[in-house]
Amino acid sequence: MNTDSFPHNLGRAEKFAVFALMGTAAVIVFGSLFGLLVQYLWNATLVSLLGVSEISFWQAIGVLILAKLFFGFGSGPSRSSSGRRNGQSDRSGLRAITGSGARLIVLGRVSF
Repeated sequence: MNTDSFPHNLGRAEKFAVFALMGTAAVIVFGSLFGLLVQYLWNATLVSLLGVSEISFWQAIGVLILAKLFFGFGSGPSRSSSGRRNGQSDRSGLRAITGSGARLIVLGRVSF
């Protein structure tokens, strides 16, 4: 087996630089693809349905950034809900008793 292959013959700083460049390239490629997808879907559907004007690629990127700021998708579960996944209940919310039993309401979300 050849031990002088690409990932093994680099030092720590060089490996970091390679992965940083690969990560940056991946962000640019996937960001561009999502931007093109948003632009296509906007121009294909909303223009004919709602009569809004078409958007450019950079406007589609702006829509993606606004969606990330407003909704924060992809951030994962919050700390308060991670205990409920493991069978523990979060008792910091308000209790509402209904005919079907008790529901725990935490920040507008209802868990059963």
